[in-house]
Amino acid sequence: LEVRALSLDYPAPGGWLRRRAGLRAVHEVSLRLRRGSTLGIVGESGSGKSSLGQALLRLLPAEGQILFQGERLDRLHGKRLLP
Repeated sequence: LEVRALSLDYPAPGGWLRRRAGLRAVHEVSLRLRRGSTLGIVGESGSGKSSLGQALLRLLPAEGQILFQGERLDRLHGKRLLP
């Protein structure tokens, strides 16, 4: 698994008259995890650990690239996603 510059933003609440900047939960995370490796992610409450995990599983939309066996995860579908 390889992650390149993964970023995730949550939109700020407010109407069209009140524009506010969103919350950047994850900012340009890059990592490479080799087969058989273990990765631990630690941090304070609210630091983006769960958001990062959800983005890696494609449960939340994120910027950047997630590659599995050299292929972009957003381009894999169906049986190609199975182990």
